[in-house]
Formats: sequence, C-alpha cells, structure tokens
Amino acid sequence: SSNISGGGAITFTDLNEEIPANESVRYYVTASFVKDSAQDGETVKFEVTTASVEDIDGKTVSVVASTPLVSTRTITIKGTGTLDVDMDNNNTATKDNTYQLAGTQDVAVASVKMKATNEDVKITKLNFFADAVAPATLSDDEMVQNISEIALYDGTTKVAYTNNIAKTSQVTGLSLVIPQTEKTYTIKVKLNEYGKDKTAVLAKDIKFSLAVVEAQGDVSGDDLNVEDIDTAGEVGWSKAMGITATKLSAVSMVNSYSGINVASSLSTASDNNAAIIKVTAPSYGNNTTDTGTEIKTLLNNVRVKIAGNAHTDGADVKIQRIGGSGQTYNVASAAGYANFSTAGWEDVDKEVAAGQEAYFLVKVTTLAFEANTSYTLQIVLDALNGVAAESAYSFSWQETGDDDAIAPKYDLRIPGVISIDGNQITN
Repeated sequence: SSNISGGGAITFTDLNEEIPANESVRYYVTASFVKDSAQDGETVKFEVTTASVEDIDGKTVSVVASTPLVSTRTITIKGTGTLDVDMDNNNTATKDNTYQLAGTQDVAVASVKMKATNEDVKITKLNFFADAVAPATLSDDEMVQNISEIALYDGTTKVAYTNNIAKTSQVTGLSLVIPQTEKTYTIKVKLNEYGKDKTAVLAKDIKFSLAVVEAQGDVSGDDLNVEDIDTAGEVGWSKAMGITATKLSAVSMVNSYSGINVASSLSTASDNNAAIIKVTAPSYGNNTTDTGTEIKTLLNNVRVKIAGNAHTDGADVKIQRIGGSGQTYNVASAAGYANFSTAGWEDVDKEVAAGQEAYFLVKVTTLAFEANTSYTLQIVLDALNGVAAESAYSFSWQETGDDDAIAPKYDLRIPGVISIDGNQITN
C-alpha cells in the first residue's frame, strides 16, 4: 500500500484473503523506506490496529479481542554509512620492526582494520603513505628507487595497488566494498634489488599507512564524511621496515658443532667452553655490492653477557669461529660483558655469506674455585634488538661494500626473538 496518512496510518484495501476454518496463516509486513539521511536515529514500530473481516456469508466478524497486534521489533532508521579505519600493530604478521631484503616481493608491511556501520561502504579513492622513521630521511625519489608497487590485500586477493610510487601514492577508480564486520587488510610492497646497476638505496627505515579519500554508502550511494580517516595521523602508522641487502635470519645457542662441545661442568682457573653461538643468513637474492661483487653480512661486534659467579670481571674471554681461520680473539670482560670488536679479525671469521650458518665458540676463563662452593657460568645474548653503540646490544652488523650509505645496525629484528640464554654450567 502507498496509502499512508499524515498520522502514520497505513491502509490496505481489497485484500480478499480467505482463511479456511480451523486453520492458521501467517502474513508478513514489509516496508520500503524513503531515502532521507535526516531521519538518522528515528525509530519505527508497526502494529495492526484494526481490520475489517467478514465470514463466507458476508457477516461481520469482530476482531476487537485480537487487536491491536503490536510488533515487538523496533526498527531504527540509519543515515549514510560510516567507516572506521585503524592501523593494527598487534597483528602477528606485522607487529614487529623488521629488516627486509632488497628485491623481496609482496612484503607485508602493515595491517589495517576496517569496519563499516549502518551499511556496507564502498571505497573509490585511497592514499598510501610512507615516511622515514627518525633519524632516517626519505624522499619521493628514494621511494621510487626502493619500491616498485604498493598494494592492499584482502587475504591473498589484491584489491588495490599502484605502481606510481611516492611518499603519498593515490589509487583511484576503486570499488572496494567494506563489510559491517571488522576485517583486516594488509599493505604489501615489492622491493627493488640492490647493487651494481640496481636502484635500491640502503639505510632507509620506512613506516606505512593509508587513508580513505573518497567513499560512498554501498546501498544509499551517499558520499561519506571521511575527515576522520583521510590522514595517516588519524589512521596510524605501521612498524618500521628497514631495507637491507643482507641480514641474519636466525640466532641460537647449540651444545656442539664439528666435534667441539660446550662444557658439561666447569673446571677451575681455566678456559671453559661456555657457549657455541650459531647465526644463520638467508639467501640474499640477486643483491650484490655496489661494485657488483658478492655481498655478505659483516659482523662488526659481538657482545655477550657473562652471568654467574665463576668468572671475575677483567679476566679473559675468547671467541673463535669454528671452521674459520683458526684464530682465537681475546678480550678482557668488563661490567659483566665481553665485547669483541672484529676490526682486527680475518674476513673469513667476521663475514657471513648468503645461505651460510656460522658457529662461534665462546671460551671463558674461570676463577680459582674454593672448596665446597658452588659456581655457575652462563652466556647470554641479552640485546638482539639493540639501538646504538652506546647502549646494550648483542651484534653490530652491516653489509659489505664501499657504499657510503652502509651503516652499522645494532638490532637483528628477528620476529619474536629478543634474547637467547645459553646453558647454565655448574662446577
């Protein structure tokens, strides 16, 4: 019926519905609402107030005892849809700062939660943002040198992308429908390779975001107000992605390697095999040095914590790469740490090639044990994500080569790994 009075009464005429004796039937009332965003928040409830009914003989049937029939359902009129967009730095895939190898494709760099309200929302234009994490800097040209594509994924499906790269990269002509249940989307990038005749530049720590520039209600077609979701400051920034040509992908402690074992008990006043540190490098892809030679990971420093009471500060601590040059490098401990600079090391001892596993034996000189006294010794890598030379760190490393952009790094950014404890050895 379109016969609607100003008071809200709706009259249905000429129904001619016949209900057989001793039977029940069910009728549904449906309504089409006028498109009017000004009615946002208004409520509607339907009821059958009266009816004209007669029997098969044409006699009036009273419905006084049955009416009014009041629906228990209240309908709230909503205006144009709204959209929430937030960076999700708790997502397992993107919750950590990472180092990503130049040349890697489809790197997940950010997770973005989106949810529509009132109706599904269709995004037609959005911006991808990128910026440097201090103290690094980033220009539009450096974005082009490092990244060939920025894309938004719904699971494994690419739903928006651009190859027109800048610190602000806009995507137009979209028809990306966001549902009324919260959904997480992933920003991924394709990275360019590093080396001779290649474009990537190093020492760039980059964070990412996105913003909605234009969107409409998928049902209403009305334009959304995007003023709360159209800047990176409102949506939020991702964790940092550092672009490197090499890196370490794993660090652990092992009990033996190549016939050399960590001590099972401590000996007094002597060098004890306290730990074997294993570091693993992934494939470096097609990256090379800036002159085109093989690129490797260069360890500048290895810093270990010496826990327990079996060693005295100032006594000797030694390190040797198993299967390396055969040389042993010696330092005196200080403040509970042994800090090995590799400046005087042979290259074979301090460089880690692509796909290589490197093993380092740490020997600690114990003090003279007193009788009937318990002593312990433990090697700990307590700062795998250090920040600077003057702060705690376990490794300082960088790429090999003469590129002026190469700089020491003090964190490994291996997701979920911030420290490693070696075995505690007793006398």
